[in-house]
Amino acid sequence: MRRFHMAMGCLFLLSACTPSVFPYGTLDDVDPNFDFTDWQLLPDQGPQRKIQLGGRILRTDIEGDTVKIVAAQLPIAKNPTDGPEEGKSLGEFVIFYRAMVDPLFLLKGNRVMVVGQTSHPTKIEVDTVQRNLPTVTALCIHFWNAGGKDILMQGSSGSDSKTLRELTYCARAF
Repeated sequence: MRRFHMAMGCLFLLSACTPSVFPYGTLDDVDPNFDFTDWQLLPDQGPQRKIQLGGRILRTDIEGDTVKIVAAQLPIAKNPTDGPEEGKSLGEFVIFYRAMVDPLFLLKGNRVMVVGQTSHPTKIEVDTVQRNLPTVTALCIHFWNAGGKDILMQGSSGSDSKTLRELTYCARAF
């Protein structure tokens, strides 16, 4: 009987865990009260905050080893492993990620989920008009290939290649 109760307790604890596409510890200290609409109106709100956002890629620029992604904000699904929900966006934001990303994941229309620190707004030209967009410096970023096709990731010599529909990149270990 004791084993039964222990097994049930373990199952209960496992079911209480929220699935995540990010490594363990990545979501620690994410601001649960973050409001995208307020941030869009006042993108430079003082001290940095750790946030999580979902979106759809509108444009990508690569400058050296830094990736700059302009994304349309989308709500995160109840099951975060499903990615951002398609629908009406509340606005655009910029993601800075200081590491290389396979260009196949950076295509327009792909979905992203980012955990990072708010930072100063970024000037972006949209339809020949300069705009200041709220910016997040990514700690981890997860990509979903919206094209529905697998992306072939070539392994180094001696290792296998893999086909992927989604992938997580992190700037540091957690």
